[in-house]
Amino acid sequence: MRKMTRSHLWQYVIVLLLILMHAGYSILERPNLNESYFSRGVVLLEDGESLTQSARLQFRDNMIYDYQQIDNSARILPLKIKNSAKDSFYLTTTPTNNNLTGPSKKYTHSQLAYNQAYYSKENMPLTFYRVPTPPDVFCIYIGELKKLRCFGMAQ
Repeated sequence: MRKMTRSHLWQYVIVLLLILMHAGYSILERPNLNESYFSRGVVLLEDGESLTQSARLQFRDNMIYDYQQIDNSARILPLKIKNSAKDSFYLTTTPTNNNLTGPSKKYTHSQLAYNQAYYSKENMPLTFYRVPTPPDVFCIYIGELKKLRCFGMAQ
């Protein structure tokens, strides 16, 4: 009887060690959340028209601040980080999405209108999947919006 208990004790110790190792690895593999990334380019609309675009993602205090300027319209979209792992961020939208300038008439285009409507609702889930890139590039695929966005460290 005593051997059986000792055998089980070692199994519990091994399981506990594995759990601690996994927790330590998860903490060490968390992404650095104190960076800013930038992008600049064009947005192509359904009708072939293009609009100038610039964006910045800033990670701070368990939040991601997504600054977007498309044509003459600018917005700051704060996103709360619910959970993160090495290559993913599980976020929710917040009620404090701010228009810095009035919405552009161009937002009547369906894809831009859908994205803005999605971001403007409170507690909408967003999952950012990080795409493997060189260290100075940050690319994410946004699952719910079916959208790929890439940023660099330089402005």
